[in-house]
Amino acid sequence: VAWGTEFRFAQNIYNVKTDSRLPLKAKGDGLTDDRAALQQAIDIAHRQGGGVIYLPEGKYRLEIPTGSGLIMRSNIVLKGDGPGKSVIQYGFGTPPPYPDPIGKGGWPDTTTNGVAILWPLGTTLTGLCDLQVDNVNTSGKWRHSMKTMTPPVKKPGASGAKFFAANCRFNFSVAWGLSWGYVDRMVIRDCYFNSKATITWPWLWHCNGSTNFSVRNNTIRYAAGRFGFNESYNGIIENNDITRLGDLQNPKGESGGFNIDYARDMVIMGNRMDVEGREIEYHNQGETILSQGGNPDQMSMGIATSATATTLTDDTKQWGKIRTETLSSSDALCIVDGKGAGQWRRIVKNDATTITVDKPWTVIPDKSSHYVVICWSAEDWLVKDNVLEDNNRGIWFYCGNTDVAIVGNRLTNSEGIYIRADQRRSMGDGRY
Repeated sequence: VAWGTEFRFAQNIYNVKTDSRLPLKAKGDGLTDDRAALQQAIDIAHRQGGGVIYLPEGKYRLEIPTGSGLIMRSNIVLKGDGPGKSVIQYGFGTPPPYPDPIGKGGWPDTTTNGVAILWPLGTTLTGLCDLQVDNVNTSGKWRHSMKTMTPPVKKPGASGAKFFAANCRFNFSVAWGLSWGYVDRMVIRDCYFNSKATITWPWLWHCNGSTNFSVRNNTIRYAAGRFGFNESYNGIIENNDITRLGDLQNPKGESGGFNIDYARDMVIMGNRMDVEGREIEYHNQGETILSQGGNPDQMSMGIATSATATTLTDDTKQWGKIRTETLSSSDALCIVDGKGAGQWRRIVKNDATTITVDKPWTVIPDKSSHYVVICWSAEDWLVKDNVLEDNNRGIWFYCGNTDVAIVGNRLTNSEGIYIRADQRRSMGDGRY
């Protein structure tokens, strides 16, 4: 990626075992708590303009009785000698208190306790390379792993920018996975992810709000959860090998694949998504490539009172401010029945009864026109050359998508491709 040239500090390398600039040296013997030594190296390198924190072969133990394990900084990369050689271990003893299950209240929650590696808001030019991170989970209660902090305002780059993970292995046990949310410009490549969580939360990837990102050539083995990239745009997810562990499935835990809602300009291509072990049970979840935003509780439906070339009025409504900006795209006004059906326009403003759109209607609606206000769940997507085998559900798009191409995918025992236009006043109503 072009922004890779901005890691100009890459030649400034701090060997955590031997560098004379570091008063406190790490042991890497698997017995000594190296948390303070690694944090000191991160902080010193950051103050000196940035650097690569080099972890030579060894096991680096993080004791986390309170707070986070390692707090990353801008212009810092953690680098080892490769997975299986340079290993960061955490999850010893009992974790500090945090909500359980994580994520129940939203992405993925605001806690910083018990997090193995934490990126504060505003972190830029940072990464993990040639490392292994293990949740040893001696108490069975360690649910966190690596995350950015939750931003107060959800917008592109609100958490940070220019993140990468390359050639790493992550053994999460039952912990949340890699939660890089609201990061602008991100690469995750050639990594191995392993999770045995059997409950809906945590998810292995929870990267909501990702913008301008590439997720390529990774291997994933997991039992439950999903891969979230909601409210994202300009992303490519390609050539990943993803296997569900059927023998570990829990009927009370959601086992699915990608969950990508309210996303624009996405490419999902060349991924293999299959199952190992027992057949995945059939119940109301489990879609392997899924976009499901725009459910009825997030729509506004009605019948036009009148319209002009660039407006639609419904005198029965008392709208508040309709979203004209989101991370992916603005809300849309769609004519779903009557005169002008099939047209949609972006919304630029509204008052209590009238919506103004971004360009003139080709056919101006009238009193016969039924409309819906919706934010597209999937806009301008390419879903191509993916292989799905033995999944209980295949490629499913619910409720709101436009300009989506589903091309050349191969589905075996994966229940096919399901595309649904869905406008309802409530979940129990009939559909237009």
